[in-house]
Amino acid sequence: MVYRLKVNVTSGALWKGQKVERVMEVPGTCTLKDLCLGILDAIDFDFDHLFEFTIRGRTYEGEPYEDGETSNGRNARTKLSSLKLKKGEIFELWYDFGDDWMFSIEVEEARRETGSGIRVLSAVGNVEQYPDFDDEWDDEDGGDFYDEDSPVLGFDEDDMTTLEDDFDYTAPDDLFETAFRYKKTKFWKKISGDEPFWIRFTDGSEGLVSVMGQVGEHCAAAVYMAGDPLYTYYAVSTQEPNPVWYLERERVLSQDCVQMVFDNQEYLFDAEIDAARSYAQRHGIRFSGKNAFPHFVRFSPSKNPWHPETETEEQHLKEAAEACIAISEIIGKKKPREFGFQRMTPFLREIPLVVCEGGKWKFSGMKTLPRFKEPETPQPMPDAKKMAKVKKYRTDGTLETRLVMVPATIRGENGQAPYYPYLLMALHREKEILLFPETVKSLDEEAGRIVDILLDQLIEAKWKPARILAEDKRTFTLLTPLAEGIGAKLTKVPALDMLDEFLDDFMRSTARRTGEWAGDMDDYDPEYDEDFDDEAEESESAFEDILALFHTLVDMPDYVIKSMPREMKNQLRDLLEQGIVPPELAAKVRKKLKLK
Repeated sequence: MVYRLKVNVTSGALWKGQKVERVMEVPGTCTLKDLCLGILDAIDFDFDHLFEFTIRGRTYEGEPYEDGETSNGRNARTKLSSLKLKKGEIFELWYDFGDDWMFSIEVEEARRETGSGIRVLSAVGNVEQYPDFDDEWDDEDGGDFYDEDSPVLGFDEDDMTTLEDDFDYTAPDDLFETAFRYKKTKFWKKISGDEPFWIRFTDGSEGLVSVMGQVGEHCAAAVYMAGDPLYTYYAVSTQEPNPVWYLERERVLSQDCVQMVFDNQEYLFDAEIDAARSYAQRHGIRFSGKNAFPHFVRFSPSKNPWHPETETEEQHLKEAAEACIAISEIIGKKKPREFGFQRMTPFLREIPLVVCEGGKWKFSGMKTLPRFKEPETPQPMPDAKKMAKVKKYRTDGTLETRLVMVPATIRGENGQAPYYPYLLMALHREKEILLFPETVKSLDEEAGRIVDILLDQLIEAKWKPARILAEDKRTFTLLTPLAEGIGAKLTKVPALDMLDEFLDDFMRSTARRTGEWAGDMDDYDPEYDEDFDDEAEESESAFEDILALFHTLVDMPDYVIKSMPREMKNQLRDLLEQGIVPPELAAKVRKKLKLK
């Protein structure tokens, strides 16, 4: 079927009653979404809002980004031919629920033939979709917008910290003594980070201990206390790495635990190096090899890794290491699985329970992990007067939003750990204007201020967005009360390409300016770094990592090799076939993996 349709504008934000009409020829193979796009193209409108057709009293909903299921089960994927439209029939299109553009569509003809696409047969009149913002929204009277040369995120230089100047901590000798004894056991070669055990401390509290170092560079024993910290272990150990570098950075820094870590000295603060060397000299210990220096780290969500905050945390870390030493001796040359250790998601099973009885640490059955909840995003109620003010402004356009943690280390108060601030990035999509971001210290404590900052920006710009888009659940949850309060349509979408591009530039620029460019960004691009002039160093580092991996493989227990996924073995074979590994080491790896 081919339909000749007469389309007339009947209402809209900037429609003054003039005749705006298009006569179009549309094949029946087109969907309602195709028809909507054809109508908008014919009157030179952007296709960036929700829409709804009403046909014979039934509604068919759609949006420009995806066609998911709707509340009534009908959507814009419906083809015109399936509607069996008849000559003289009239139906409606409602586009942009903020500006309320209404179109009356009359079926002038329905012919039994095939068509090749939508054609405009005649056009009468025109109407503007949006006002001209050039005079109404500029930097002088429309608000402040991001300027790369402006002060970093509203913080004074005195707020910034180089970390080294603020770190003042010396671990007690008994913690160093336990750390060096723990290292001698090489316990990380027996169990991996996804084979944790549950510990009951001598003060009655409980937690999870994860031992890292079997694969990779991070050699540590971590303690996650029962309660909310347990979720952070789950998030880090089970979630896939985020391909967006600043989101992955936040994921890694979301841990809530204390760790006994062994590192190369370049990763330690000067105070930590001095403390470790002082203990070693007094006890005749020499540092040698990789990851030789012990230090003790407190990980807190959205904060820079710092030192333990209390004597209780130090004691828990010491007891966890003592438990590891005892377990290592108990296991001996046996297989850890005989004691309940299994390489699988710990939240789907029981794990070994370790307790201290009579001054000795030992196994005491199995422990089903306690339930935990994913932390809820705060949902503050915005200022009612501000929302009422915004609600009266002209409605148009789309606001893209994302809440992010900023790569800028801000000095903590009274010697507390430096923190990474949060900001709500917001972009006027049609004008490609980025609202100037203002940061807050804590998402949990200052969520209300984040929303108020956005309201203040909208008031200063005298603008009410018709639609607010959010790509992630956290931003969507945070902005729900605001969107309802000002009458904007809040939609969760799969991607925000324009905002993400702005955001990536902003985050890279901030990271460079604040010294947070750590070289661990997956998509590191030399053109962003003015000092980058030699890729050989990066290649050499990657080669050293490959060699370290293969040396680790050679020392792995056979049961670990047997449990290794086939895909991982294939990747290792590919590396060997590149001929970059020394022949002697390559032969050992092939024998260990039983590769031909």
